[in-house]
Amino acid sequence: MLFLNLTVELDSSNALKKPQHQSSYFGSIVEDCKSFFSSFYYLELVHVRREANQAAHYLAKFAISSLTDFVWIEETPRCISSIVALDVLPLFD
Repeated sequence: MLFLNLTVELDSSNALKKPQHQSSYFGSIVEDCKSFFSSFYYLELVHVRREANQAAHYLAKFAISSLTDFVWIEETPRCISSIVALDVLPLFD
């Protein structure tokens, strides 16, 4: 899709810096991600609290439990549509 700019939201500020994950399954994913970073014109890594990133958390859980590959472009997957709807609601004190 030739994306040039990327913002990555992580709930662990050290997830891409920790060397102890290198021999684990998670470590191989982190290393794959890091190898793609140079492909982008602009890359931003942003730390967000897990509570503020529920859609990504549930989508990751869905991906782990699914036996089928999915790609969603310009649409919200049904498995997280209610969570995304809550994210876009304005917060009232």
